[in-house]
Amino acid sequence: MEKKKYKIELTRLSITLWSLVFVVLIVWSFILGLLIGGGFFSEEEESSSHIEAKQHVSMNDLSMNKNKDEKNNKSPKFSFHQTLTSPKPGFENRCYAVQVAAFLREKDAINLTKKLKKYGAYYVKKIKGNKTYYRVRCGHFSDKKEAEAFKKELLKDVHLKGMIVRCR
Repeated sequence: MEKKKYKIELTRLSITLWSLVFVVLIVWSFILGLLIGGGFFSEEEESSSHIEAKQHVSMNDLSMNKNKDEKNNKSPKFSFHQTLTSPKPGFENRCYAVQVAAFLREKDAINLTKKLKKYGAYYVKKIKGNKTYYRVRCGHFSDKKEAEAFKKELLKDVHLKGMIVRCR
């Protein structure tokens, strides 16, 4: 009796389908990670089967295992989410501004700053790599909502579409 030899053929269609399955699984895992890490699923929620099983426990078992159940029912907190979203030291007193432009030439930044003087405009020198940028900003706001309102005012009055940045 001769042994059967199996042959795997990879066609374009099979490669495409397997790639699609792989991508879907990766995206699904990523979405679940975001949902769980962001706190969309509460750690304190219990499944219906777990609740039903709890209802069938006798009172004696419940009192004897009270401490054990309390330890087991405590879900680990996702402290990494709080760590990532908490402000870094030194940024407790945040300052926001509306950046309206960035120039390579300082005189362009000075000219725009003069035009926007009534809006509290100033420019900041920033060196990135081998280039120097002159960023024109307006205002100092302690609240991001205030900066958002000011940004809308600038768009309405001067037709400049700015972006909110942190002051440093």
